Amino acid sequence: MKNFFNKINKLILEKIKKKKVAISYSGGLDSNLLLNYYKKFKNKIKIIYINHNLNPDSLENKNKLKNKFKNIIIGNIIIKKKKIKSMGLEGAARFYRYKKITEICRKEKIKVVLLGHNFNDFIETFFINLLRGSSIYGLISMKNKFKIKNVYFIRPFIYKKRLSLIKKIGMPKFILKDKSNKNNNFLRNYLRNILLLISNKINYEKNIYKIVENIKNTFKISKCLYKIDKKKNFKMKKLRKMKKFRLLNFLNFFLKKKIFIPSRNWLLEIIKQIKSGKNFLIKKKAKCIFIHKNKLKIK
Repeated sequence: MKNFFNKINKLILEKIKKKKVAISYSGGLDSNLLLNYYKKFKNKIKIIYINHNLNPDSLENKNKLKNKFKNIIIGNIIIKKKKIKSMGLEGAARFYRYKKITEICRKEKIKVVLLGHNFNDFIETFFINLLRGSSIYGLISMKNKFKIKNVYFIRPFIYKKRLSLIKKIGMPKFILKDKSNKNNNFLRNYLRNILLLISNKINYEKNIYKIVENIKNTFKISKCLYKIDKKKNFKMKKLRKMKKFRLLNFLNFFLKKKIFIPSRNWLLEIIKQIKSGKNFLIKKKAKCIFIHKNKLKIK
């Protein structure tokens, strides 16, 4: 936890020298803290701002940013209603945002994108996923780094608290106002206010971190088990003989890699079909899960 920033920062500085780094910029406090920390490299770092077309002030914000930053790249996205129905507004916005950022990185030959999330976001995400009944994959909370189509996304401040960052870097003079941050209809905003009240009475942050680390270890064991099963399974006879907990684990990783993170109800439905001994076809998110030549297939 303590050594992560020092190690990852060395890698970031190496990539900055080669002009291969961008900052995902929202205009808010966290992304401005990140921008200010690396301000001496401002001529070598690109700034990527994604306009979701959800904020009534989006046009005004775009013009402000164009005037303020010479090295900014603005991407526009339109969030489809189908995605909102299946993923929720925040989930759909996140999906299109990362998709657009990855497209921009390909064009600009950017290899690393820095994200401004900090330890406060890490804690909030853990509780959000817990309340939604997430699998252990979701309870791992925010990863410190991940990869999408040869672009590395890194959260250098993920284990640093927001207040400690403000003390070290200073309060940014420029912050874009976003009215949605005060809207308690968004679960994250509502939860943030509750956590602020709790943090005054209970010091829970370190315990949450320990819980997440334990979950990570459990996740690694589950993944190893999946790799063992993957080598010998896919044939229906073997899948039907598997114990329920092991089949759940196998399908969870198999589907997550091929399509998405499946819900428990959906996994149980597939298990029911497998155990029935009959051929089946299940459609989900433009993909089909079916049996072909006595093997489980996805297309």
